[in-house]
Amino acid sequence: MEPLLSESSLTDSLLTQIRTRLPVVDGALQAHARSPVCDYTRSGFRISPGSFQPRQDLADVLQRYVSPLLGDAVATAVSADILSHPVALTANHHGVDYFAQSVQGTLLFGLSTGATTLPVFACANIPLNNLTYPRGMLLYPEAKFAESAANGVFPLKIPLFPDRLKRTIVARAPALDTTMLQNARKRVRAACNDDARLAEAAISLLREEYEAEAVMAAADYSDQAVMLNQRVWSRLFAANVSAPTLVYLEMEKIATMLLEYDLANPDSLASILFFEQPLLQALDAELKGVNGSGTFLFWGVDDAGRRVSLGLTAEDGGAATLRAVDGQQSDYAVPLTAGPLLQELRSGRLLPSLFTNFLVIALARGVTCAGGYYQASYLPRMQRGVLNALQRHFGEDGRFQAIAQAYTGFYLSGMQTVVTRTRDDGYVPAGPVEIIAAGGLDASAVTRIRAMTVEQAHIASLLETTADVMTGQGAMPEGWAATLAGECRHRLAGVPVTIEV
Repeated sequence: MEPLLSESSLTDSLLTQIRTRLPVVDGALQAHARSPVCDYTRSGFRISPGSFQPRQDLADVLQRYVSPLLGDAVATAVSADILSHPVALTANHHGVDYFAQSVQGTLLFGLSTGATTLPVFACANIPLNNLTYPRGMLLYPEAKFAESAANGVFPLKIPLFPDRLKRTIVARAPALDTTMLQNARKRVRAACNDDARLAEAAISLLREEYEAEAVMAAADYSDQAVMLNQRVWSRLFAANVSAPTLVYLEMEKIATMLLEYDLANPDSLASILFFEQPLLQALDAELKGVNGSGTFLFWGVDDAGRRVSLGLTAEDGGAATLRAVDGQQSDYAVPLTAGPLLQELRSGRLLPSLFTNFLVIALARGVTCAGGYYQASYLPRMQRGVLNALQRHFGEDGRFQAIAQAYTGFYLSGMQTVVTRTRDDGYVPAGPVEIIAAGGLDASAVTRIRAMTVEQAHIASLLETTADVMTGQGAMPEGWAATLAGECRHRLAGVPVTIEV
């Protein structure tokens, strides 16, 4: 391979800019560029020696959450795994996942862990129309790459939810129904009119998995996604591959269930931080400007299922209150006391923020969270903010040592190991439908995935990383996606698992 930073190509230029914008990516490449991806992933499985609060709480929550959706056996297994190996993948968004970069991050995590289950705690405060497109399916048809990329519409989007719901957050989206699925099948046929194999794979998923009785009986889309992600995952592998069971859960639902414990326990980390007003104000100051802290502690949820940013207000002598900011839902207000918070969480009008998710899972219970390139930057800052606020209020206090020991810098995204070779001889990401259409990953493919280096995997994922990171950074050169696909093929020929035309 040519040196990455020779600046002789679009690949070099984009990767340099991404490394500049994302120090987490730069650090991973500096330290691990030539390491096999699975060795790199296993190096992040660091477990803190203890936890501020018992992990058994989380195990109990997982048992109750998972059992009705995936069965008692899976619930018992994931509960046991989170105690013996307290690591979860938190890089993904909730919804049925077709975004190649996150699907393949899940693949790396799953092929590196020795556990029987693969816990994914996925963020659900995002709208259905988010980049990862939980609104429907993403397809990566090689036959349409040149045309679609030139028009800025690659991968292709197959909506399942109607347009009127596109801004509804995943955590509050209604269940998919048969009419939505019938319309989706028509859209698949139209979009894949020159790729019968891809169309057949997508329609098979819609008919056999989405229309399964248990899926259609689920209360909402979040629960449907738990079942469907496991069903899609099981189709990614050939019969000669033994993969862990995917347990893909809504992170906010886990956090809400943990808060039922924590808000009733004055010694919990959440109660200590939320209900001491000087400490609360110190925490608010510490989190200002930290990514992932665009709302304070919780999101409000309006009647349309859209999130409302909240800020802290505190009148002299009165209880602290969360109020809507920026003119949104100006009458929205929740006192920061245990009873009203629990009532609003149970009603669905309140949703834990990213900070609160990580507070009760990672910082309070010492679960190592393998995150994306943004999380691996902001989560350590959140951790420092909590410790600084606690120190200001309590001074040096050994009670909080376990919070400092939680490992918060695990980066696991921006890497792909499975590509599709286009008719123009380029490499583009392969999503789950493309992998399924090609017959799934066999044992030899898994061996190749594990051997691919961190540097190579970043190059293979550059098309999607660029679309995410470089948005709003100025116009990209005309035809950049096709150029990048061709350079990727030149750099990595024969290295990734490749789905041929």
